Amino acid sequence: MGYAKTFVAGLIFLILTSCYRPSASETMQDLQQLNGKWSSSESILFNEYWQIKSDTLLLGLGYSLQDNDTVFKEELKIFYHDDNVFYGAKVGEREQFVLFELMKAGKDNWIFENPDHDYPNIISYEIDGDRLVASTTNSNGNKKIEFIMKRIQ
Repeated sequence: MGYAKTFVAGLIFLILTSCYRPSASETMQDLQQLNGKWSSSESILFNEYWQIKSDTLLLGLGYSLQDNDTVFKEELKIFYHDDNVFYGAKVGEREQFVLFELMKAGKDNWIFENPDHDYPNIISYEIDGDRLVASTTNSNGNKKIEFIMKRIQ
């Protein structure tokens, strides 16, 4: 009898957590988990720094170092506009941010898409404790690049 109760409780928990469909403003609250410094130490060496500017705006910086030289740098932002959430990235000398619209959100995972951009078309983030996994891919799910980072002090 104990096994059956545990199974049913687990099933109910799974159903309730998989049904989480946050509003755009709730998603902005959830995204505040990104606040702080993140750094990878495996595979691709990459760093991100996120700062909460308001309830509707997070500003970020992504960069990669090689021998103390910056080899890649991008300005980042996540913002709320017209009841939608967007992710913006501006690489190098580009004047405009490339925007990706939030297509799927959970309590600790988010998927942003821009099917018209050359690459990437999809940017995703997932937080698991002090671990952040950011990935980029094309619309078909190919050419996936994954950045596994840990929160640093």
